[in-house]
Amino acid sequence: MVRLANAALGLLMAASSVGAELIYYPTPVEDWTTTLSGTEMEYMNSVTMAPDDGLLFVTGNDGSMKALNPTNGKPVFSYTSPAISGATLKGSSGVSFLAVEPEDPSSYSIVCAANIYDTLNPAEKKSSVYCLNKDGSLYMQSEPIAGVIEGTPQVTKNVAGEYIYFTRNTFIDSVTEGHFTIIDVSDGSILMTYQEPLLKLPVGPVGIARKPGLDPFFGAWFSEGENNANDVVVWANTMADLESDPGSNGNTFAFQWPNIFGVTVDIETVIILSSQNVGWKTDVEPTFSNFGRNMYFSVSRSAGRGWYFDGTNRQASLWDNRAPASVSFTAANQPFRFLAPQTTIVPTPDSTRMVTGSATNEIIGLNADMTVDWTQVTNSKIISDPLTSDQDTFYYFESSGLFVGADIKTGTPNFTYDPQGGKISAKASLNSLGSKVYFGDEGGKITALVLAADPPTMAPTPKPTVASTNAPTKLPTPTKAPVVGVLVLDDSASTMDGKDSKDAPSPTTTSSASGYGYVGSIMLQIVAFAAAGIMLN
Repeated sequence: MVRLANAALGLLMAASSVGAELIYYPTPVEDWTTTLSGTEMEYMNSVTMAPDDGLLFVTGNDGSMKALNPTNGKPVFSYTSPAISGATLKGSSGVSFLAVEPEDPSSYSIVCAANIYDTLNPAEKKSSVYCLNKDGSLYMQSEPIAGVIEGTPQVTKNVAGEYIYFTRNTFIDSVTEGHFTIIDVSDGSILMTYQEPLLKLPVGPVGIARKPGLDPFFGAWFSEGENNANDVVVWANTMADLESDPGSNGNTFAFQWPNIFGVTVDIETVIILSSQNVGWKTDVEPTFSNFGRNMYFSVSRSAGRGWYFDGTNRQASLWDNRAPASVSFTAANQPFRFLAPQTTIVPTPDSTRMVTGSATNEIIGLNADMTVDWTQVTNSKIISDPLTSDQDTFYYFESSGLFVGADIKTGTPNFTYDPQGGKISAKASLNSLGSKVYFGDEGGKITALVLAADPPTMAPTPKPTVASTNAPTKLPTPTKAPVVGVLVLDDSASTMDGKDSKDAPSPTTTSSASGYGYVGSIMLQIVAFAAAGIMLN
């Protein structure tokens, strides 16, 4: 891959004590494109950068997971789940990563996703979860389980062990019933399945707040789970039918493993932390910020719901209901959510702001307390989740395919870029620096755009060893990902358009914050969640 224009290198900033500033281009520059044969990308599929920036993972509706070299888009490996007679294999999830060290997400060892075995008879629909090693070899494929898995299964390492959490819906006698399921990472065996005691309503995807014991300011958060660093998993009821279900009278749920275990664990004694009746439903997972003390739901009936910490109540918990009151809005004053598919409410890494898309051609900016900051009209609806960074710019894709970078404080577009592709509804991804974005359209075209020039790596020395020079420092050449795995793809598996960034304009816009890769990584590592059960109507 050809690096950015040499003129840009002279404008790069030196590394600071917390990272290095990025120099942004006025408009994005195409780095590479590749089209994956037989892979179409729909809502809930994703293009996801690995935590260590080493591989780019793509899930499509064909039920495959493909890994690409992020430096040039060339295929590295691909995996497809085994077929079942009489069923059509489909993919409807993104990916999640299991970190070897929970405090260091970049140390991931396996990547997991889910597939659906679709049948004409709803009662016969099944799903399976699978995990791959970093080299593409199969780590685990679960036996098909009844029902349709919702969203992306979340794999995690806790005191209790290594598990995968997900929700699924079964269809029996025209009745849709929801289940929360935990399986063992090592062999895919089911450890626990939970259903509502009475109604057994359908459920939406799980969201996860990782490592709630890592809050550097206040420490442990749950008054009934003090010092419990196990992840908290949250989900809610979803609409059974968009035409007949008004999206009201739902429930929220939260789960956390106990903190202390003996030699054996009695799974039957592990109960749901919270189940609270609310006046809404959702078809997306909740999101978290502020070390897990803030949680947000994008919900039915044109609304959002959230719980946030106002800095005055350190002992707020899901047990005593002493948390600060949440603020929300409805269709009466902010029509930002109507029909599925929905986008999540996406916080910024510093937890001060949020953005969310709309099925009514709007992008909306929110404050942490869910008061509306601004609205911006778009040319088409927003289905793919927006992307935020430590910088003042956030990014979103209109379903028509337009890519927009906008000011997080006002919503005003800084640029609009047309990648000349199809519609976009799958989730996109930034690299750890925030200097590149990766996305896929409905036709399986994967695109990498350069947003900013990468900062140079400059190690300080006690004294100069050579005469000083004004020549720009050359950037290191990225290491290519190994071409190994279950199935090594050749060039026939994808069509490289042969485009690169050789015509990149010189960057002119300097970021207002530094160290995105470091600060963003730290924020992700110490996300925690302390109010899983406080969902106000």
